[in-house]
Amino acid sequence: SLYTPSRARYAIILVITVLALATRLYRVSQPSSIVFDEVHFGKFAAFYLK
Repeated sequence: SLYTPSRARYAIILVITVLALATRLYRVSQPSSIVFDEVHFGKFAAFYLK
């Protein structure tokens, strides 16, 4: 192969992956109850389709 990734490149990819997972999994259990957040979706869809 003409290109072989270095150990530093793998480290950078690992750091980015860990940071991405951390930001997405932080407080993943919050809120503790079900939240209905699509109340305004009908208005938005109607506006978008016009």
